Parts: sequence; C-alpha cells; structure tokens
Amino acid sequence: MTKANVPQPVRYTFLLIELAGLLAANFFAFGSLLPTSDPSGLWFYAALFGLLLGQRLDTPFFTAPKDAVLYAIPALLAVLQIADVSWLANSQWGLTARTLLVAWIVLVLVAASLAVWLQNSQGGAASKLSAVTAQLSGSLGNPRAFFSVVLFLLLLAFPPSAVEGLLLIGAAWAITVPFSLLDYLYALWRRIRRAITLGSSSSPVAEVAAHQVPSLVIFRTERPESIPSGCTMIYRDTTADLRIASVVGHAGRDSGTLMRAVDLGLYGSDAGSDYSFLDPMQAMGISESLITHEQRQRAESLKEDCIGFVAPDSDIGKLIIEVVAEKDLAAGRLVQARCGAEDVFYQLTNGLTKEEIVQQKNTFGFVAAQARSVGIWKEDEGRFKPVTWVAAPNSPVLLVEPKSAEFDLSRIGTFPGSNFAVRLRNVNYLVTHNTAILGILGVGKSMLAMELVERVLREGCKVIVLDLTDQYASELAGLFDSTFNDGVIASLQAICVNGKANVKKNVEEGGSRSQFAKVVEENIENFMKSDHSLLILNPASFDVWKQDSKPYGETASMASLTSCELTNIISDASLKVVQRMGRVDQARLLLVYEEAHSLVPEWNATVGEGDRAASNGTARAILQGRKYGLGCFLITQRTASVTKTILNQCNSVFAMRSFDDTGREFLSNYIGREYAALLPSLPERNAIFFGRASSSENPVQVELNDRSVFIAAFRAQTQSSEQVW
Repeated sequence: MTKANVPQPVRYTFLLIELAGLLAANFFAFGSLLPTSDPSGLWFYAALFGLLLGQRLDTPFFTAPKDAVLYAIPALLAVLQIADVSWLANSQWGLTARTLLVAWIVLVLVAASLAVWLQNSQGGAASKLSAVTAQLSGSLGNPRAFFSVVLFLLLLAFPPSAVEGLLLIGAAWAITVPFSLLDYLYALWRRIRRAITLGSSSSPVAEVAAHQVPSLVIFRTERPESIPSGCTMIYRDTTADLRIASVVGHAGRDSGTLMRAVDLGLYGSDAGSDYSFLDPMQAMGISESLITHEQRQRAESLKEDCIGFVAPDSDIGKLIIEVVAEKDLAAGRLVQARCGAEDVFYQLTNGLTKEEIVQQKNTFGFVAAQARSVGIWKEDEGRFKPVTWVAAPNSPVLLVEPKSAEFDLSRIGTFPGSNFAVRLRNVNYLVTHNTAILGILGVGKSMLAMELVERVLREGCKVIVLDLTDQYASELAGLFDSTFNDGVIASLQAICVNGKANVKKNVEEGGSRSQFAKVVEENIENFMKSDHSLLILNPASFDVWKQDSKPYGETASMASLTSCELTNIISDASLKVVQRMGRVDQARLLLVYEEAHSLVPEWNATVGEGDRAASNGTARAILQGRKYGLGCFLITQRTASVTKTILNQCNSVFAMRSFDDTGREFLSNYIGREYAALLPSLPERNAIFFGRASSSENPVQVELNDRSVFIAAFRAQTQSSEQVW
C-alpha cells in the first residue's frame, strides 16, 4: 500500500506510534528517553525529520527541488556547528564521516539549486541540465533517502556504546523509514475486512487514472472484460469520498486499458454494504441494487442511449460530440444534451474521424460527430424553442430513440429516427411568404408539394397549379371538379385555334396573345368567385401566338408563346384579380409552379429576350401579390436555373437531395453549410426545412410523411367535416 492510499488522519496516528518507537530505541541505546544534546543524539533528529518530512506529513508523495533546498540548508548548518573535537573523538571514522556528510549535503543542495535556477530554460544545454538536476534533486533530496544517508553517517561518527543499541536504532529506522510495518499491517487489515464483507469477488478491478472535470472519470484496468460498457462502479476519489460511476466506453490505452465513466454522485452510506475498505483511487463493480433510484435510472439511460460526450469547441448553435458508442447513428438523427436545467435537442449533421495521443506512442482513434441545435421541446406548444446557451462540457449526449405513436395530422414529417413531429407554424405562411421545394428528380418533391396543396386547400385558400408534368390532375383527383377544370381549359384552347392567322396592322393586336390574356383573367375571376378551390393548367397545352413584325400584305412573322411567357400571363392575371378584391393578411390564392426552371427561368437560362422579360414579369407579380394574399410554390430540380428574384422571396425552403454545386452554395445562405453539405446524401423523402412556415426556429432535417399514409388519414378527416370543392 502506498502512502497515497493511507488517509492523512491514519498517517498522523502512525507518526505518533513510530515517534514512540524512536524514543524507546533511544532509551535502550543511550539510556535516556529523550535524545541527548551532544552529537550522539543527532541520529534521532535525522530519523525524526525523515519520518516527519518523508513518510507522513510534509512530502510523502514527491519532492520538489525547492523542498530539497529547505532540507539541505538546515542539515548543513547543523553539521558545521558540531565542534571538531566531537568529530575527532572517533579517530577512525569521525573526520571521514564529516567529510562524506558535508559532501552529500552539498551535492543535494547544488543539484536542487540548479534545478530551481534553470527551471524556465527553453531548449539547449540549460534545458537539459535543468531536467537532469530536477531528477537528481527529486531522488537524492527525497527525505527518506536524504536523511537515511545523514543517519548512517552520524551513526558511523557517533555510534552507541553497545552493539545492542546500534541494532535497536537500525531496527527502529528500518521499520519506520524504508519499510513501514504499520502501513503493511493497515493494508493487510483492509484486505481481510474486504474479504469478510464481500467474499471472494471483492478485489478492486481498476484504479482512477484521471478526472475530466466536470462529470467524467477515467478508470485504468488490466482486465477490461471486468468493467464492460454499461457496468456500474464504485470508487474512492482523492477527497476520500465514495462515489458511483457508470462506464460508457473505451478511452484508449496507456499502461493499461482506459475506460471512461460518468460520475453519478456520492455513494449512500445507508445502502447496506460497507465499501470503506476501498483505498483512494481504487474502483470496483457494484450491484445496481445498492445505489439510489435516481442513480439507477440515470445509469440505465446511459447504458441504453449514451453515444458520447460534449467535446471542446461546441457553441450555442453547434454541438461537437466525442462518440463512444455508435448506436445506429446517421445524419438527421436527434440527440440530446443537458444545458442548465433543460434538455436541449440537436440534429446530427456530420462525423469526422479523430485521433489523440494517450501516452507516448499510444493513440486513441475516435469519431467526432457534429450536430446543429434544434432547441428545447415544448410539449404544450408541440414545437422546439431556440436554446440561448451552450451545453455543459463533458455532459453525456443521448440518442433520441423512436417511440410508437399514431399519425399526427398536423405534422409534415418527423425528425429521422424519432417520433418528434415537424409541423407547419401556420399554413398561410406557405403562401404569403412563398415556398420553394428544391431537389433532383425522383426524391419526392411533387409528393410534398401535393401534400402542402391539400393543406392550403383545407385552410380555404384557392390554388392554381401550373403543371408541365400532368401529374397533379391524377394525384389530386377528387379534390377538384374536373368538369369545371376542363371547361376552363376548353375556353382557353378555343382562343388558340386561329391565333396564328390573326394578322393586324397593330402588332400588339396580332396573334392570340391579347385575347388569351383577357380570357385567362376572366376565368380566374370566375374561379375566385366560385365554390371551386383547385384549378390545374398545363401552359404547354396552349398554342398561343404573338405577331412578331408589321404585316406584309396579309402575312406577318408569328411566334408561339413559350411556357415561360404563358406563365407570366397567368401570373399577371392572377395579380389583377386579387388586387380588385382588396388587401388581406391571409392567403387568398396560391400559384404552384411545377418544373419552375421552365416556367420562371434565371436570366442566363432563358432562350430569348421574351422569356427573360416574362420571367421578370412573373417575379414582379409575386412580389406585389403578397399584400393581396397571392403567393407561390416554386418546385424545381435545377436550383441554379430558376430566377433568383422569386427564389429570394421564398421565405420557406424544403431542400431535398441535390448534386448541383451552384444550388448548394445558394442554399447554404439559408440552411447553413453543415446542412448544405448533407444535400448530396439525403435519402428519398427527406428534406432540410427552414423558414417562416416551420415550427422550428432553426434549419432541420425532416423525414417527410409517406404519401399514402397522409392521404388515408388527412382525407378521411376532411371528408368527415366538409367537401373541399
């Protein structure tokens, strides 16, 4: 047992017992209980200083150079004050002993002094000399070594008159300074007591190697199988308190296997088992039945859900996690960490491999996960609220496990791998603040758009879908009057019949453009006044012409309007209709631009000046329409090819899988670079959602509703209350 394992009160008791032994030895050697005042009594003081300073109270664990100086100077002064005649009394060894004694003390003093003088040296010979002298002063100036040499030389110069006295003094020194009989008996007693208390399985299996304040303890063991992840440990810290810890994973190797554990608090003294035999810095397993209910619950939570700990460089919006257990981790999964008195949720966004040096050439490789703040869950509000401070250092990070729950009609999806719903803060915001749905082909953009359209319809807002794919009519069948819809299409196509042959002297009146725009406006006005809620049009199905030159005879150059130009006509007509209806705060009319890169292209993606002007015109209509309840959905697979004039007005964004560098760079301004980096690897039916309409204040990855499940639940409730059209 080392001195570090003996509590200081016990060490002080041992000091008193050993002091009594020295007095007894002095009595039998020199005939006096108290040491004599002549040089023959100096042996006692040398042994006493070695005992006081080295064994028990002052520096029982290590010796600093300054301490060695403090020992050497008084010893040298004491030796020099002894008269020559006293040394000469022993003609054989007196002067030799004095010479060796002075040389020994001077050697220690010089080594310790050099170590003190050179301790701040940087590099070169001075730094090396400082290291060597520090080692010498620590070893030679150690009280046990220093005063043992002093004691030996004093006994050589001033021996007791009888051999028995010399043997007694030697025995007294042996059982107090180099070998403590009391320490040995104390350790034996503790081992016997431990065996009686706990039986054969009572041996400590680990020692405390380090503390990572706050909360974490590092255990070192030669038997890693004896403390697997998830086991509960009891240990004694340096303050002599017994504490409980739950092991959560490996932390590398040095002279043994290192295991990381979370401190669970003090061990209850009324638990029914006595672990007072544990020495400081020792640890062993403990049954969970012997710890408190709160400690047991926390240990179980750590065993099941802990994936790591809050690592350095975390901030309010970002969490860095040192991962110790990979429990189905994936980008998008929710984790939680403690921040003050609140549980704060974060969403995993990335993982990086790291390596740190444990000891010399031993390294420890681990994964550092990155997560973005989602917020604090408010059950009564059904949403996350922003967090305003950073998570506690070293606090455990728990993986949020999914729980079975019924389909929630208010959600547009869930956080991946959990049942935490992502909701719309207000469906009207989707329209009044415009919404963009971006991603490559086949990841679920249109399915999401159709779900949002159904939600908008339910709020009483009318919807006009401009669909180049002809997909909406079949998917939304039953939500609109196909007879009414076909009638509108027929009235518009009737205008297209003779458009190419309609040559006028006034170029603006030639073709069918002006008549088409007029009929479009009339149909939209009738639609807004009717009980119908949904109108689906395909701009590519209308063959509209514009006169492109002055007439030559009865002919003129004619140009067919592109889908982009027809979109501009429909958007302008919609704006005029809602303007006549007056201003409103709620959503009144939604325009859905499916394949928006063809309907409202960016200026550098247009095929001519006409498309460029049309795209700008549509953007103006959307910009001016907000105060009248007009808004849009922008759905595209080519973010870079859509006009940024409208895209910048989209205050709610659903970003799905994308490989376009230009588009991801644009989106990083909205959702942050961490989430933008996830876009190429997002699974189908997953999106990064951010904006005014989101129930979360921060960008989040959401696993969107399954279309079939949504239809079954949402439409059943809708039909039980009222018809959509």
